[in-house]
Amino acid sequence: MTGLDLSLVDDCTALAEHVADRFEASIAGLVGQGVEGGLLDARRVEAACRHRGGPLPARALQYFDLGLRLMQDDEAGAGLALEDLGQEASWDRVTAVQPFDSALLGRDFDRLAALMFGERIESLRIEGPGPEDLERIRAQHDDVLAAISALAPEIGDEFEALVDVVVLAAPTTPELDSYGSATTLAAMGLILINPIAALGFLDHFGTYVHEVTHMVLHALTGDERLSVNDEHERFSSPLRTDPRPMEGVVHATIVCARMAAMYQRLAASDDQRRGDSHARAVDLHMRFEDGASLIERSATLSPLGHDIWNRTRELTRMECPRSSTAQG
Repeated sequence: MTGLDLSLVDDCTALAEHVADRFEASIAGLVGQGVEGGLLDARRVEAACRHRGGPLPARALQYFDLGLRLMQDDEAGAGLALEDLGQEASWDRVTAVQPFDSALLGRDFDRLAALMFGERIESLRIEGPGPEDLERIRAQHDDVLAAISALAPEIGDEFEALVDVVVLAAPTTPELDSYGSATTLAAMGLILINPIAALGFLDHFGTYVHEVTHMVLHALTGDERLSVNDEHERFSSPLRTDPRPMEGVVHATIVCARMAAMYQRLAASDDQRRGDSHARAVDLHMRFEDGASLIERSATLSPLGHDIWNRTRELTRMECPRSSTAQG
């Protein structure tokens, strides 16, 4: 390992187990509410819930799907969601690259599209990558993870503990041209990537650091947010052009710090693929400082938020590059 420990949590394996247990408990709670409210048939619950566990993204998608059906008083939809809980997941935990494909993901294909893009899914289209992109990114996958683990074993451990699958999904409408990659609590354990965001080693490297950082933060904040600011208030974000809630600003700023540190470590290594990684590190550090200034001026952090923010600030004091316009 080079430099300061970059981990945001002391035991990422225990965190992954906690998240899985939390989803199972939440599913059981939803089923109970559905039975009590008359939307689910109590006689079908035992058979439907005999299967417990499976890939975390599948269980997360099932949980949010069932919750949405119950909120909408959709008895038929809730019944189908209950049946799905009793089925083996349509795909296994692979920690590898898969195409966005209905044949692979089954019902999870529809859930993932709806939860990632919401009501806009009717007009916004995404599809699996072409065979050349799929082959290229699969070939890069192991190399990128090996480089990350060599520079920061703790981030490699986070990826191994929390990421079940990387799904490649290319936009086919102009409205999604800016989409590069995404994670969401609703598909915990799954990283969605536009193949354009992983054109070469450096982009792929940064995308994995970016999204696994979001995933750790999603896992940590299932019970407690990082900030307690009004969720309707909006602020500028270091990684987005549209204003974001403070929670999103804190997420993005922490992401910038870890990406800057990792690109700087790559720049200082003898890896022949390091390219312009120092310039990327400087740019990301400047973005971090913009976000940090806003957070320290306007955020009201929770106890968890303070702990994570203090770790992040220590990282930037010890490792991140400085430029003439960045403030330390």
